[in-house]
Amino acid sequence: MRFEKFTPKTEEKNEKKIQKEEKKEKETLKFGFDENEPLLEENKKEKNIIENLEKILKTEKQVNNALLILQNNKRFKISDLIYLHNTIFNLKKPVLEIINEIKNEIDKNYYEVIIGDDASGRIPTLIFREIINERRKKLNIKEGITTKFIAGGKGSFWDETKITKAKELIQKMKIKNKKSLLITEYISQTGVGFATLASILEKEKVDFDCIILASYHKKKFYLKKFPVFRRHRFLIGREQNKPFSTLYGDYEMTGVRKEFYNDVLTKRTKNNNKYYIYYSRFFIKELAQEVVNNVWEEKK
Repeated sequence: MRFEKFTPKTEEKNEKKIQKEEKKEKETLKFGFDENEPLLEENKKEKNIIENLEKILKTEKQVNNALLILQNNKRFKISDLIYLHNTIFNLKKPVLEIINEIKNEIDKNYYEVIIGDDASGRIPTLIFREIINERRKKLNIKEGITTKFIAGGKGSFWDETKITKAKELIQKMKIKNKKSLLITEYISQTGVGFATLASILEKEKVDFDCIILASYHKKKFYLKKFPVFRRHRFLIGREQNKPFSTLYGDYEMTGVRKEFYNDVLTKRTKNNNKYYIYYSRFFIKELAQEVVNNVWEEKK
């Protein structure tokens, strides 16, 4: 009988063989098939889904949970999940720009309230809320920032009825003299709608800074046109930028919609897909964590 001479090289060779077999076994458990065997069309499709999930989710548990949801819900597909991820993370650059401008104020617990321009401004508002609250946790501040929403809209929407409703709603919010952030996703070519909302808040003695993720014109255009913006801090993430069109009118992702043009409160979307809400909020938390790490890690 012939025996193989044992050497360190042999041990290394055997170790590699064992690792290879373990990897094969793990992949078989993970995908439900052996990668080296010819794939059935159904298995090819599942493998493709898993590969896409691994690009947008960080842990194996998250991938497995998403796979289970996708397998059991015909109304929620991998394309929906990718769409939600990309929509949220496309906001990272303008959000980072603005957070870098106000990070000292956040650290000093300067802001008491966030006011979101609903409905398309809801996602950016939730992102800023999550960032501020995440930072507060790290500073051992237990209380989260108060968040309010008011349905804005185009300049033509602001008739006397809407203005009166807005004043009444702001008074009920009890935010007079409180340092606030007024947040919207986009300020348009005219800027009239957002300027009207800002003017109403000012008349109601709300102390606020303006945050706009993107704008049609450069910042100086709006400052020159609207005196109200010159009396408040006015921050734009991306000047002369296209609107984030996916945020406008996507009621499944925001979870709310305006019923009438002169409403100042949105209503929950009926028959909404709960996984749209779940994953949009999940990716908001993921983005917030990345922003907090990016902005404040540099200070260490």
